[in-house]
Amino acid sequence: MAGRRSIRGLSLVFVLSACEQVEQVEATEPLGYDFFLGNTSRDILQDLRIDRRVVNTLHLPMALDRMLITLASLNPDVPNLGITMVQDGQGWQLESPGMGEVASWLQRTSIQRQPRFSLELCVDGDGRASPLWTEGIAVAIGRERAEVFAKDRIPLSPTAAAWLEVLREAMPDFEQRAEDLARPFGLVPMDVVVAAGNRASSDAFAWVDSHIGINLEAFGEAYGEPDDGGVDRMTRILSHEYVHLLSYALYPDHRELRDTPLNRALWTMFFEGIGDYFSLSNRWQPEADGSYSPVTAETLQRLEPVLVDRLEALAEADSASAESELRAGISMGKFDEKWGSLPVALWLHSEAARRGEQELLASTIRLNREAVLPLALRWISSEYQGRVRALLERD
Repeated sequence: MAGRRSIRGLSLVFVLSACEQVEQVEATEPLGYDFFLGNTSRDILQDLRIDRRVVNTLHLPMALDRMLITLASLNPDVPNLGITMVQDGQGWQLESPGMGEVASWLQRTSIQRQPRFSLELCVDGDGRASPLWTEGIAVAIGRERAEVFAKDRIPLSPTAAAWLEVLREAMPDFEQRAEDLARPFGLVPMDVVVAAGNRASSDAFAWVDSHIGINLEAFGEAYGEPDDGGVDRMTRILSHEYVHLLSYALYPDHRELRDTPLNRALWTMFFEGIGDYFSLSNRWQPEADGSYSPVTAETLQRLEPVLVDRLEALAEADSASAESELRAGISMGKFDEKWGSLPVALWLHSEAARRGEQELLASTIRLNREAVLPLALRWISSEYQGRVRALLERD
């Protein structure tokens, strides 16, 4: 046994084996390696995946090609987790279990506490953007452009200021939803900083594990002056972005799931569809038996043929330009015209009425993009089922 070290609620025990023999290994320090468990599991999972330093910092008596590692829980209600790592020539790779299971375990075994939610206004008195807002928009538009926008003097307009008050009012409602939003992911709620700005972005976005950006000016452009439903709208949009943070935490290597144009589209439909599910207002509410509301029926009748046509074409796409053109509208633009993510959200909404929300969402999240086509096959109009089945068999 190489050693034992407790870090922020975790006790990690390394058991190293080779040639079916367990070797007693002495380390300069208990693990000789700095594990960091932050607001999400992403850091530690990335470290496990590309872990060269564990072996490099231990004085090993032999060359190893496999490590059996016991993650020992300090939470008496959560059992220890055994994982296997293998050497593939590029470093140590996690062989089993999957990243999602490890992420879920890390969250469940960590010390439970109430998450911290904070709101930061990112426009100063002169109308300049703060460094935090610049960091957020740089993810989408690049650092150089973000810094140019940050220097512009754009004071809050009266409409943007009104939406800021709505945001402040929505924060307690959003905090109360956090645990319910995290539950189907198998995660505990994470800390969140909500950054409120007024330039160079869509109305809402998420970045860097625990940040949500709200563009107050874009809210005014999209929704006008806030009305009586403003707090509900803001809470739903915050929930949508929070679900994105949870998805990133659960799937830190999500890029590996997007290896073809079709799979990239299916990932987007899953990722944005789960977000849209939590964005749905009452007008989309299905009947108790799962049957569609009138607005849902009309929307799906319009979007389903587009969805099938686009996915079939993406399965054959042979260039980045063709893929980009075919993906247009999959999850961006006017809400009721999102041909990819919105049908997923609406199908989930109807199926949840029949099966129960938590079980359905947990199984969908566990399967991620692989849940999309089976869900479509269960709910899409009969005239398109054969084409969806062909895509499923191809995938």
